[in-house]
Amino acid sequence: MYRLLLKSCLVFLVVCISEACSSEQHENAATQNLSGEDKVRYEQYLVQGEDLYQARCANCHQVDGSGLRRLIPPLAHADYMLEDINRTLCLIRHGRQGKIIVNNIDYQQKMPANTRLTNIEVTQIANFIYNSWGNEHGFIRLQDASSALDSCQP
Repeated sequence: MYRLLLKSCLVFLVVCISEACSSEQHENAATQNLSGEDKVRYEQYLVQGEDLYQARCANCHQVDGSGLRRLIPPLAHADYMLEDINRTLCLIRHGRQGKIIVNNIDYQQKMPANTRLTNIEVTQIANFIYNSWGNEHGFIRLQDASSALDSCQP
């Protein structure tokens, strides 16, 4: 808990300093129009999402989002993921069985459900994966992710 609080404070300081210097590490066209509060939240989600990703996702999808050969699909530049954020949010929460095609490659490996993740944790992971390894989606708000998660068909 202390570590998470410390990271959040550090993120806040980094964002404040970077705004003063007019350059942010993750700033792109989608985040340039965010309010100061949303920029801070976005940076917090990235940090917390990375921690969650490392703990729950990296073992299969790898630290760099490259996946595992033809067993586990990549998340870096993954057309399947980039096509539909709501589907990805539902997939994070409820897992998936059966074939999917990612970047023209068939994957059959089952993805386990993560039903114990809260809506904010799913949102944090989504912000991290949608804004890492060359993916540049921008901020995914908790209220938007929660709406998508509420409408998932498990």
